[in-house]
Amino acid sequence: PPRRRHGAAMAKSLLALLAVLWPSAAIHNLRPSGELPHDELEIPITIARGSASDPQELRIVAAKKGKSADESWKWMREEGVWRPEQSHEVEHTGHTWSLVGVIALLLVALSPVLYTQGLKAFLSVLMYIVSICFVKVFAKQAFVAGFHFPYTLTAMHMLTTAIVASLIDRPLMGEAVSTMNIAVVKAVSLGLNNSALFFGTAAFVSIIGALTPCTTYALDVVRTRRMPLFKTLAILIACLGACVSTSGELKFSLLALFLSLGACFARSLKTVWSYDLLEANVGVYRLAAWSSIWSFLIMIIIGLSLEHLAPYRKLVDLNAEGLTGVVVSCACAAVLNILQCFVLKFLGPVLQNLFGSLELVAVIVLAIILLGEKITKLEWIGVLLVCVGCGAVKAEGAIRAVTAKMLNQLPG
Repeated sequence: PPRRRHGAAMAKSLLALLAVLWPSAAIHNLRPSGELPHDELEIPITIARGSASDPQELRIVAAKKGKSADESWKWMREEGVWRPEQSHEVEHTGHTWSLVGVIALLLVALSPVLYTQGLKAFLSVLMYIVSICFVKVFAKQAFVAGFHFPYTLTAMHMLTTAIVASLIDRPLMGEAVSTMNIAVVKAVSLGLNNSALFFGTAAFVSIIGALTPCTTYALDVVRTRRMPLFKTLAILIACLGACVSTSGELKFSLLALFLSLGACFARSLKTVWSYDLLEANVGVYRLAAWSSIWSFLIMIIIGLSLEHLAPYRKLVDLNAEGLTGVVVSCACAAVLNILQCFVLKFLGPVLQNLFGSLELVAVIVLAIILLGEKITKLEWIGVLLVCVGCGAVKAEGAIRAVTAKMLNQLPG
C-alpha cells in the first residue's frame, strides 16, 4: 500500500542521514550517570618483553645500563622493551572482544522475541533500543552546543512525531479524548523526575528510574491478580542489573525517592493505558499521533512558562553542530515514539518497559565503538543480569511449553 511504501522510504532516508551525521555526534553523557566520563582515555602500556610493567621501573633499568633520562625512552623502543604500537594493538583487541561479547548478549536477550514472534517484532525491538540511544546522542549534541532548553526540545520532538505519524495514518477526531490522559501522565512523569533531580543526585534518580519495569509489573499484578514466581524473579534480576550499572554519587534522599517512584508509576500508567487503547483497535500511528499532539500542547505551555522565548532566539544563533543535534534528535524522536507503540503492541506494557532496559547494552556498545571505553566488572555484571532477565521473561512461555512436553513424555 502507498502508506507503507511511504513509511519505508522515510525510514531508509533517516538511516542514510544518521550514517552521514553520526561521526559528529557527542556521546559523553549516554551512560546512566550524573557525571561526564573523561574525554581523554588512559592507554595502558604493554611490555613486549621483561617482567617490568611500570614505565618508571623501565627508566631505572635504562639508567643502570648507563642511559640518561633523555635517552631511556629511545633505548626502550630500540631494545623492544617498550613498544607503544603494541599497546594500541592489545587495547584494540580487548575492545573488540568486549564489543563482540556485549553484542552477543544483546542478541541472546532478544532471541526469544525472534523465536516466538518473528522477524518483524525482533527488528522493531532492536530498532527501538537503538533509537533511544540516537535521541540521547543528538539531544546531547544540541545541549553541548548551547541549546539548554529541555522542555522546548521535548515539545519539538512531540510536534515532529505528530506530523510524521499523521502523514502515515490520519488521526480520527473520535480518538482525541481517550488519548489525553496518556499525555497528562507523561507530563506528570517528566515533572516528578525533574523535581527528583533537584532534591537528589542524578545517579540516585537513575537507579530508582530503572525500577519502572517493576512498577509496571505491580500494576499488571493488580489488574490480572496473577504473579508468576519465574516472571517476578526475572524482572527483579533485570532491574537489579540496570541499577548496578549506574555510576555516580549515590546520595540518599527520601523526597527524591518518593518523587522518582511517582515518576516511575506515572510512566507505568502511560504504558498500560496506551496498551489498552491498542487493544481497543486504536491504530499504532494514530495513537502515536494523538498522544504526541497532546504532549506537544502541554510541553509548549510549560516551555513558554519556564523558558519563555529564549529557545527560539537561540535557534537563530545556533551553530551547525547544534542545529544538526536539534533537527536529527527530532527525527530520531519521531522514529522512537512510533516504534515504542509497535513494541508495546508486540510485547505488552511490562516487557516493553523491561526491554527498554537493554538501552544500557546499546549505550555500552556505542561507548566501546566511538570512545574506546573499557567495560568495568560491575557493568559486565549489570549487562549480564539485564540480558538474562529480559530473555528469561520473554522465554517463559516457551520454557513452560518445552517443560510440559518433556514431562508428558516421561513414563508413568
